[in-house]
Amino acid sequence: MRAGLALDRGHEHPLPCAIQPTFTSLRTEPIVTEVRVGLHGSDPSVVAPVALNNRKNETHTFLTRVDGWVVPFLNVYSIYGETWVNSSTDLTVPKPGSGPPTVTLPMRVNFNGSTYGGGAMPVVGYKSWFAAVDANYTRTDFDEFDSEIKKKTVSIRTGLQGRSGWLKGAIRVGTMYIDRKTLLEGTVLTGTAVNPIRFEVAQEFTDSWNFLNGANWQPSPSGNLTVEGGVGPRQQVTAAIAYRF
Repeated sequence: MRAGLALDRGHEHPLPCAIQPTFTSLRTEPIVTEVRVGLHGSDPSVVAPVALNNRKNETHTFLTRVDGWVVPFLNVYSIYGETWVNSSTDLTVPKPGSGPPTVTLPMRVNFNGSTYGGGAMPVVGYKSWFAAVDANYTRTDFDEFDSEIKKKTVSIRTGLQGRSGWLKGAIRVGTMYIDRKTLLEGTVLTGTAVNPIRFEVAQEFTDSWNFLNGANWQPSPSGNLTVEGGVGPRQQVTAAIAYRF
């Protein structure tokens, strides 16, 4: 089976299958859509009003992607790996009873879990130009905190590819849409009489879109190195090494 850019006459098609380790680092300031808090270790319940300060979220993901060209213009793949999340928010909530009317919860959550999913990527091209749409769905389960991340991603990329002497590769620009919902659960100690405090925080991205730019180097038909950066409301860096066969 030979596959690649179906409209690019005379182009050397990539080998049909690949294994691709990929590392992505993502930083954003999420929107908190719902907060549940339980004082004295009680079951969390919805609280309002809520003040949020110093929101930060860093996600690092290492995935292995296995893909194949099923027809000359369509690539399908599955992904599996590990995700690490560092999330911090200073959460101020009403406090029942006597004393100060509010309590500030310095939530600092660090945990990891398994990520799995799959996707598809239709591709077109003509001569040195190409365009691709990459859509996938992934889920990350965190057993330690009974938390999860569900993420739908659509990326649109276009660029030019070619060869100059020994250097063969491509440059590209694009945009990425992420529909991501995160549920964080845990327990914090604040040094007050209301300890321990259990919490559940539902988060979404502040903006679903960001811009992409990247480059690709192909030292051989079997080797492929890709680096890509994302700018805008989300900052991200992705590096991938593919072995095609």
